[in-house]
Amino acid sequence: DPVAPTGPTTVASSLSLRASDTTPTTSQRVALSGVLSIAGRSETGQKVSVFLRPAGTSTWSLGGTVTVGSTGAWSWSRTFTRTTTVQVRYFGSASLDAKPATSSTLTVRPSVAVSARTTTVGGTGDTTFRLGSTVRVPVATVAAPTGAKASLQRKSGTSWVTIASKALSGGKATFQWKPSKRATYTLRVVVSGSSTVATGYSRLLGLSVS
Repeated sequence: DPVAPTGPTTVASSLSLRASDTTPTTSQRVALSGVLSIAGRSETGQKVSVFLRPAGTSTWSLGGTVTVGSTGAWSWSRTFTRTTTVQVRYFGSASLDAKPATSSTLTVRPSVAVSARTTTVGGTGDTTFRLGSTVRVPVATVAAPTGAKASLQRKSGTSWVTIASKALSGGKATFQWKPSKRATYTLRVVVSGSSTVATGYSRLLGLSVS
């Protein structure tokens, strides 16, 4: 990986990097943070730069520059639409050692929102259904890959069984499912990934059919 250039240096430095979540969804803001320490002490007023390398690219781009606080702490946040490798760099000066932080890869997943309804529009979702009724499950994703497929699944023991699959259109899809017996079901929707985003999973839907 490219690193910050080094020159004549006399004072050693260290720079840490931590991500609030390394497997975020595309709608989730990720907080990056760390501490810059020079010769074992915090250094107020120094600047660190956040560089990004999204999946599918070979070059780094500057995401932003932040000034460290009185304790040497720094922080920066944003959302990501694809898997991205992050590196924070301190470029130092003629008398202060330059230092790149260890890179961290954020494996990004499409955001998948679902609900279960007895009608196609309105309402906040249902959890109880009559046997013989149709359960409609609308799906809305954020930054799902082109050509992604959504699959409606139900839990069976410790495994997941696919009920139906279909291609997303405009990031959306709607499933219709008629349960065959009275029972309590747990459903989820899985959205296929690509070379730039990981597979996405919805929250679990708990349904009771009586």
